[in-house]
Amino acid sequence: TDALKSIIYSNGKFIAVNDNGNIYYSNDGKEWTLLSGFSAGGDLNGIAYGNDIYVTLGNASKSFVSTNGTNWTEHSNGALENFYGLCFGNGKFIAVGDSGKIFYSSDGITWSNDVGQGSEQLNCLTYGDGIYVTGANGGVIYYSTDGINWPVTNKFESGEGGLGFWGICYGANKFIAVGLDQFGGRIAYYSTDGKNWNKSQGPSGNGTLFGVTYGAGKFVAVGDGGIIYYSTDGKSWSLANNPGTNALWSVAYLQYNPEYIAP
Repeated sequence: TDALKSIIYSNGKFIAVNDNGNIYYSNDGKEWTLLSGFSAGGDLNGIAYGNDIYVTLGNASKSFVSTNGTNWTEHSNGALENFYGLCFGNGKFIAVGDSGKIFYSSDGITWSNDVGQGSEQLNCLTYGDGIYVTGANGGVIYYSTDGINWPVTNKFESGEGGLGFWGICYGANKFIAVGLDQFGGRIAYYSTDGKNWNKSQGPSGNGTLFGVTYGAGKFVAVGDGGIIYYSTDGKSWSLANNPGTNALWSVAYLQYNPEYIAP
């Protein structure tokens, strides 16, 4: 089964991308349609909306841009690495990926040279309160106020993020990062400034959390085996009733008709 790696809600529709280079869209998050006639020819790992355009990317050297989520044009992003995280904030799209690579763009077409300052694989990215934050393998978190300079904020000790962060979000004045520790256990950390981080109580058990979002007063995190956790404060987490056993890679919140969607 192809994994839906990233999902967003914007302009009245959900758009999701998968690891077979396909794009799906939905008006309600329940009935999904495969976008016909499109294939990226490789993984698509991230999608974002800003400056009145959608941008998605994944495998090396390609980004795709759309004004309506239906018609997409392919562009070279000038990179030779794979990208795993994408977000929009403060007028910029930021893409992160292999070997600590970080690129930025205002239009999804013309991208900067690499501005990354590390070597770890960067897996996830978010923007909130004027700060970009990205999580990496090795339990590393970087932050930036301009999308160009990226000091390291934490490199967690053995057993506390040793294998990496896979999902990150901002909500209720907090950043939340989720992933897998080096002992194979699920982890979550929280921060009020993107720089100083604390380990949450739970989630528990072996496995990886891949995605996290915020809406309606709750953080919701999803992962392998269809696992779903929720938290009202980002500090303590509870296990939700999970509907299936397939891995859940991403989750989004539908504000106008309050629902969480994890395709």
